[in-house]
Amino acid sequence: MISLAENTVQLIEKKYDINGTKTNYLSEVYLQCHAKMSQKTKLDIVTKAVDQINKKYFEDDFEKKMEAKSVIHNSYVEQGALVAEEIGEELFGDIPEIKEEFVEKLEKYKLPKEEIKVQNERTTKKFEKQFLTTDSGIEINIPMEEYNNKQHVEFITNQDGTISVLIKNVNRITSR
Repeated sequence: MISLAENTVQLIEKKYDINGTKTNYLSEVYLQCHAKMSQKTKLDIVTKAVDQINKKYFEDDFEKKMEAKSVIHNSYVEQGALVAEEIGEELFGDIPEIKEEFVEKLEKYKLPKEEIKVQNERTTKKFEKQFLTTDSGIEINIPMEEYNNKQHVEFITNQDGTISVLIKNVNRITSR
């Protein structure tokens, strides 16, 4: 679609595999132009960077993963958006080298100081609950409000390295 009044062109196209990379051929190769990144894509880049840092430095520490999800969720609830640099500060601020690596990952996409606002609720829905699965196959689904409330859920690391989940102050349990 071409708008002469606004001097803009809108192009909808399918990505094609070119030399092993999915690329928008007409816009990126032929016209040599690039589209703006969507808010969802920006959020995906931030969460992927957090996951990569957690995996590299904290291995598969489930508590660090849960903390990351909680920080992102709380940022959306409190501010209606998130700033990647603030997420990095909250998660990795006590370890400057790790925080710097996180910021470097985001600078590739020019995202550190940019505010990310996602309009679609489905995009942020994955941050509303903590989904845990134990090695014995037990699945636990904890709403973020309850996860953040230490009066209701507590994770206890035992001396032998195992983890106990304590669910407190339950008035009633139902089964589905």
